[in-house]
Amino acid sequence: MLFRSAPVAILLLAPLAACSRGGPAADFPTGAGLITGLSVSERETSDPKWSLESRAATLDEKSGILNFSSPRITFFDAGGTASVITSGQGELDMATQDARLENGVRVDSRSEGMTLVTETLRFSSAENKILTDDEVLITRGRTRIKGRGFRANPDLSRIELKKQETTLLPEDG
Repeated sequence: MLFRSAPVAILLLAPLAACSRGGPAADFPTGAGLITGLSVSERETSDPKWSLESRAATLDEKSGILNFSSPRITFFDAGGTASVITSGQGELDMATQDARLENGVRVDSRSEGMTLVTETLRFSSAENKILTDDEVLITRGRTRIKGRGFRANPDLSRIELKKQETTLLPEDG
């Protein structure tokens, strides 16, 4: 599961961030804690399954939502980095461990050699899937696929895509 370890780390960091009432934290409403330089990872052994980095995050203790600024999520496999997901912002529901990313979402699958671009993307922790109803553009070499109704593993393996249009670009030369 993507964010299984995140709540413990976040809950430990939130009280420290909330203690400072001067500077940036003073701009947030009561019950929100500012966390800067957030880095969280999940490990089954000594090798990480995934890592999440964000330059800043806020935790709304009442709703249990952690909001990220410019999150970067890296998924690992036995050979190293499987994929990297970046976006302008995102949020994590601490109760369900589901995440939502938005504003220029990009998935770079190193294991599959593909790139996906969309405006919003959700991660379902229960299914271990990324999905969106928004339009997506998937690029692999000369192949461009546009579609809607996207669902896949976080490394872009096992893709389901409805309403798709595939284009093969001409060879350079």
